[in-house]
Amino acid sequence: MNWTHLLIAGIVVFVVLEPILILWAIVRFGWAPIHEKFPAHEPGADAVRRGFQSFKVGILNLGFSIHATVDERHLHLEPAAYLRWARARTVSIPWDAITVAKRSRSGRWITVKVDKWTIMGPAWCLELA
Repeated sequence: MNWTHLLIAGIVVFVVLEPILILWAIVRFGWAPIHEKFPAHEPGADAVRRGFQSFKVGILNLGFSIHATVDERHLHLEPAAYLRWARARTVSIPWDAITVAKRSRSGRWITVKVDKWTIMGPAWCLELA
């Protein structure tokens, strides 16, 4: 095997592994701590759900990657399939742990504080806080 083959193999491995490692790091350091603090609960019978919503958790932008469900006790955030594949799990944040920090001028987005995290998401689900 010559150097050209080794170089091509190295580039292929890097191109394949880099996105997987980035996704793993996003889940491990950005999402997993929230799941540890707020593990999933079963949504109530009266829950409202919308799929593929956009949320921002700190600097982590999860555009069209979260299925949001709200009931009278929790905000349930379920990651889309590709994030679940990377071991991101559903979180259920109780409403009393959420404090509204800011509303957008358009009224479409709300920024909230949850423990040490700042979360921005659609107003339809966060206005219950």
